Amino acid sequence: MNLVNTDYTFYCYGLMSTKYTHQAQLFSGKFVVAPDFGPPALMIADYVWWHNNEREILNWMAEHLPRGIEHQQGMTVTFDTEAERVMFLLKWS
Repeated sequence: MNLVNTDYTFYCYGLMSTKYTHQAQLFSGKFVVAPDFGPPALMIADYVWWHNNEREILNWMAEHLPRGIEHQQGMTVTFDTEAERVMFLLKWS
């Protein structure tokens, strides 16, 4: 797993006028792991890779995650626990 620390600017939902700058982690150029603003989540950073593998990823999510494909919301994948996020990163990074 290739881990790179990068500065990103994140906006909290409901606080769109307030800007937070936090240290984020970019995994393999595919996902950005945002700081904890709520439930564990990943932001999809490589849309082309996601698009090319989406069917296989969604099938895996339906089989291994409790809410199946509902974990994906736009360019974000949310998780109920940190363990689910780690399992996803180990599989797809």
